[in-house]
Amino acid sequence: MAVQWHPVLDQALAQTAVVGVAEAVSHHLGRRPTKPEITAARRAAHRYAATGQAQLTLLPSATAGRKYRVLVLARPDVDLDDVQELRQALAAPARKAAKPQGPGTKDTARRAESLLTQVCHATRAARLLPVNQLEPAHAKLLAEDLTEVVAGLATLAADLTRRSREHTPTARPD
Repeated sequence: MAVQWHPVLDQALAQTAVVGVAEAVSHHLGRRPTKPEITAARRAAHRYAATGQAQLTLLPSATAGRKYRVLVLARPDVDLDDVQELRQALAAPARKAAKPQGPGTKDTARRAESLLTQVCHATRAARLLPVNQLEPAHAKLLAEDLTEVVAGLATLAADLTRRSREHTPTARPD
């Protein structure tokens, strides 16, 4: 079954400002991509960048003495000339992906990650909304509803922060 790579890349950009195309493909598939899969994803990245919603660049890299170039997709506001910043941004998701998973938390963690992705998508869409085209009365109602939703998200953020500070009991050596 063929994968539609544009939504995969869009979701990756919703989570972070800079994405290595091959890394996004590997993450989505959960394995190393085949050559046709990576080629299709690269073509999708070029089409995505052609819309003006993202930028593309090739970032020179080296591993174990082997030089290669990483195709990088970035949000339009990212400075592609700052190579060091791009490398740090590409390394950040790898650190983020190493979240600890305790017993019984896999489904809850997956739901939380999905919720965060949805909120990121909504935030990006909100930035593009032509608010000046709304009727003032409608804008007022939407603002009230949004204030309530944002308060709920703030409560969730506080709960997550509180949970992150809790210490899990460690087993004592016998």
